Amino acid sequence: MDDHPYPSRLSRWIPLLAAIVALCASLWVWVELFRITVYRHNDLYYIDGEANLLHLKGEGRWINYWLYPWLQAVPGRVAMLAIVAAFLFFCFSAARGWTRNRGHALLIALLLTQAFPLYLQALWPSTSLASLLILALAACLHPYMGMLRFYLLFGVLFFGALSHLYYLLPLLHLSRLEGSSARENLKRFVYGIVPLWAGGFVCGYWFMEAVVYSVTGQPGIELAAWRNPHYVHNLTDLWINIGRSYQAFLFHLSSFLADWWRAPALLAALVVRIVANDRGRWCSVAMVSSAVLAAHYIILLPSGIAYQTRTALATWVGLLAAVLFPSRPKRGVWLALAPIIAFLTYSFAHQNRAALAWYGAVTDRWRVELRSVSPLPPQQYAGVILLSDDREVAESVQRIASGLGLHQVKGMETLSRTGSWGPAARAAGFKQVILCSSDPSTRCKDLLKERYRQATPADDRLYQVLGTDNGFLLVALAARSP
Repeated sequence: MDDHPYPSRLSRWIPLLAAIVALCASLWVWVELFRITVYRHNDLYYIDGEANLLHLKGEGRWINYWLYPWLQAVPGRVAMLAIVAAFLFFCFSAARGWTRNRGHALLIALLLTQAFPLYLQALWPSTSLASLLILALAACLHPYMGMLRFYLLFGVLFFGALSHLYYLLPLLHLSRLEGSSARENLKRFVYGIVPLWAGGFVCGYWFMEAVVYSVTGQPGIELAAWRNPHYVHNLTDLWINIGRSYQAFLFHLSSFLADWWRAPALLAALVVRIVANDRGRWCSVAMVSSAVLAAHYIILLPSGIAYQTRTALATWVGLLAAVLFPSRPKRGVWLALAPIIAFLTYSFAHQNRAALAWYGAVTDRWRVELRSVSPLPPQQYAGVILLSDDREVAESVQRIASGLGLHQVKGMETLSRTGSWGPAARAAGFKQVILCSSDPSTRCKDLLKERYRQATPADDRLYQVLGTDNGFLLVALAARSP
């Protein structure tokens, strides 16, 4: 029976206080997230139709390709809200299906929604929106669909968007592993879920390849150079790629355990579960969670591509689910787990807020000061041309962050490239942005020569306004005074 009332005042108040702490910590992060108005440079908001086609060729996200004009039309904050809400709903559904308790499931879902990669991914709001809505749709439909149709359908859908979210789906089927023995549950998972999960992956991958070929005539996706692929041609290549995946996992694990007290807290939760004679059902959770966690590292072995932290959501969810998915715990077990979950939620929320505060402060300062130094309203210019290189952009990031006492959190992707500055100029109101450090045109070469020939003295301002060129405002990020 669901949600039994606890008989004692203490057993009522401890879970309630834990839920309040987890909710307040989550709101702390969400407020910081919704303050952000400048997004990552290659989000769909900032690319044109030609670049969208190149994304299809290099990443195969055919749903994003077809929905491109509609995704661009969704305001960034609305997309971010939908992303967080969709993931919260998915986590709640997965935990609810296993624990059979709404209160327990909500507290666990609040913790899982503080997974660091979720907020990294949310900085690409229009790129990520469709994928997270598909994840919420999977949570809605899984009770009503047979597993074969379920994995085939969502394999196709996720490989049209962000494929790494597909690996989370077995968490929705934990309730099928409630046999009386660990051996029975292992058989159900290996012979009943894994083949269908793998089949959905294969179906989705080849459907994606077929769409790319039908739209572009290109026989398969071509991975971008920045992904640093290393294809397997022999055993030596395979061994190198295994090392790459292992190093990526260690890096993600170090970010997961960034606060030293997380490891003791997780160990304490595991001890509570084992002492409660919960080993049989915990084995089912651990088995599925380990598969969810390991899937992406294994699947990337043939290509050996770079594994960004924002795509490691399954790592965070798998580790937390393995330890903290309670199996209808007894009253005393839940009273011990609830404070640990609340504590971990606060710890992860603190990390997320620090990362978002750094990103938001830098990008907002770029945007606001650019508007303030512009002699005319940005809309009256044809656009803006930045006459700075990556080094000067990196210096401006350091100046802004250090002045506010902020720092780049481990695993957070850098802003120290000229491409990261472009969205701030777009958000300031400029219709077109040209980054001369990466533009090989004669026009940019001449403008850069003129800038350095003038040898503008360094000062403490963030920007130097250098005039106009054919209706474009010329600016540079000012070097710091010695």
